[in-house]
Amino acid sequence: MDLIDKRVVLTGGASGIGAAVLRRLADKGARCVHVADQNQAALSALISKLSPQCDIQGATLDVTDREALTNWFNAADAAMGGIDIVINNAGIMSGPVEFPETPIAAMMKVIDVNLIAMMLGTRLAVELMHARGIEGVVINTASVAAFNAMPADPAYAASKAGIVNFTQSCAPLAQSHGVRVVAICPGVTDTAIVPHDAAWLKPALASVQFLTPDDIVDAMVRVIGESELTASYVRVDNQRL
Repeated sequence: MDLIDKRVVLTGGASGIGAAVLRRLADKGARCVHVADQNQAALSALISKLSPQCDIQGATLDVTDREALTNWFNAADAAMGGIDIVINNAGIMSGPVEFPETPIAAMMKVIDVNLIAMMLGTRLAVELMHARGIEGVVINTASVAAFNAMPADPAYAASKAGIVNFTQSCAPLAQSHGVRVVAICPGVTDTAIVPHDAAWLKPALASVQFLTPDDIVDAMVRVIGESELTASYVRVDNQRL
């Protein structure tokens, strides 16, 4: 599977890795993309700069609103006549207050955005693709934090570990529903989500070469094209300085 003429659903598409994904889809011939983000202004500005050959429909969406997320997926499926690729990319960290002082609401928000919305997005993707007989692929954005302790933000690390385990648990879906589910685990990537000023993170940031969002998109594109890869994860690691 490549990107040409594909119908795609993407969350968290206004900035960072999501914006790089959206640019790549438009540049490489995707037929149409339904993309959502909470930052309407940034998403609209990005879409205005992309190829008019790709039909891009932007939506303002809080992925933790489960009814809204479900309705958006169903509307995208109906509008495009099916979905070939779903990229569950929306993600956040807990914020500047380190654990155990991190507000409980902030921790729960991380789990809701990073993990619960991804699980619902995967389920909706599988149901909608299977109903139309589409052999599609779901890409879930995790992190190398899934494999490492993060004492300052354990909710984030736990959410990413959950994504990897959930994705691996989707192994039977390739055979039963014709849908592959794969997680991408980026290392430290130069996006706004990285808390550059956090004291606990500065030693790690000083010791690695940052990845770019396009590095992560390259990995996603490879995964989309590898028809035998399913219920697994692909790490994109930083080089040490």
